[in-house]
Amino acid sequence: MRNVNQLRNLIYPNHQLSIKPRYIIKNKKLVYIPMPIIDVHNLAGIKNYLFHEYFIPDGDSGIVSTLSFPFTQTLVNFTISHFHLNASLRGQPRHKSFYNYGHSSNALATTKKIMETFYDEAKARGQRPLLTIIPTCRDFEYYESRRELPYQNLINTLTKQGIPVFDFALPMLAYEDDYHSLYGLCSTHPNKKGYHVMAQVFMAYLNKVGIKK
Repeated sequence: MRNVNQLRNLIYPNHQLSIKPRYIIKNKKLVYIPMPIIDVHNLAGIKNYLFHEYFIPDGDSGIVSTLSFPFTQTLVNFTISHFHLNASLRGQPRHKSFYNYGHSSNALATTKKIMETFYDEAKARGQRPLLTIIPTCRDFEYYESRRELPYQNLINTLTKQGIPVFDFALPMLAYEDDYHSLYGLCSTHPNKKGYHVMAQVFMAYLNKVGIKK
């Protein structure tokens, strides 16, 4: 989600304005889009500055600027189309659909291109790159109910290109099946135990592939 976002407040509500740069794909290459300069005295027109913001109100994400008449029908449409509410109705993490092939945000292709570019540039410098994916607690919940990781398409596309990826999810579950104990709340980052488990499984992987200190 963050890879197709410029105004973080649209996905992480905050009292402070939070603007960020992002990348887009143009002619099969990554193009850096710098952080937009916002007129703080004209925040009502902020959408006019966000030319590469997927979550712009009244766009494909389902976020709306106002509810219009007839309100009941508008509310139904809002519930169905809003990316977060729709995910809740489907019983999946709100970021799950962004890993779908053909998603209107182009999030999967963008994320894959960012990781692929990092890998290629590191290789060109004579380094040994390793891409990692750290699951959220919601990812574990989804895996528990569907036996599939929400971001499996990302792993598949990278692996298909011969790019190695270490996904923490299954090794962490093998180490500690009570994944809720690895987080303070299921919506937060790992807790102390969670980071300890991550360190243990990652060290085991590095030893397995012959990467030493």
